[in-house]
Amino acid sequence: MVTLIPPEPTFVTSSEQLVWENLRDSLGPEDVLFANLRLTDEAKDYEADLVVVLAGVGVVVVEVKGGLVSFDDGWKIERKGKVHEIDPVTQVRDAKYALRKYVGQRSSQATIVWAHALVTPYTSFADDFDLPDLPRWALHDKGDLADLAARLAVTARKMERDFEVPDRVHIDSLIRILSGKPTAPTLQDVADLVEGTADRLTQEQATILQVTRLLPRMEIRGGAGSGKTSLALAQAKQLTRGR
Repeated sequence: MVTLIPPEPTFVTSSEQLVWENLRDSLGPEDVLFANLRLTDEAKDYEADLVVVLAGVGVVVVEVKGGLVSFDDGWKIERKGKVHEIDPVTQVRDAKYALRKYVGQRSSQATIVWAHALVTPYTSFADDFDLPDLPRWALHDKGDLADLAARLAVTARKMERDFEVPDRVHIDSLIRILSGKPTAPTLQDVADLVEGTADRLTQEQATILQVTRLLPRMEIRGGAGSGKTSLALAQAKQLTRGR
């Protein structure tokens, strides 16, 4: 089964989930499928709906546009009866270059094939539809979903022919870089936390003593290490001084 990162993503739109499920069920066991991949750099924030790592082929950054998508002197999408202007090609292309730069700064993965694609799972386009910045083989409509994984492989091969194809070493490196390095608290972090907790307990105990100074008798309960002995001794000293 394809490697899923994360294993069970949460999607804002049904269109993204539809495309993710399609790829989950059709990609190979050596492939990787990232969902909702976000990146922040000095320029701006980016979000890739899906990033598909095809073993032996390349990496494809996928933008999914649900609703009714059309092109007429610019891209438009209709949702809930309202038409909005969009720019999905610039969006996915910028995300591709940002991810490639990010990965390349941390490894040699910028030398592998990186491509981008637009998927419109609820809209159809003619077979001869073509734009200078989006050939038909980089656009995948609802009629293309049946063989989407294979079509994305074609997109990768046509878009970046002079780069390396990702092997197992490349793919493991991509997973490590794009998933984030695991972290764990250091011993000093633990010590600082214990010290801070002890200081807070001491302050709370002092507050309790101030409140109970006028009480002639007091029962103190607590588990081992809770500080009940110290609190009892402090209370006894206060009572002695009060006499």
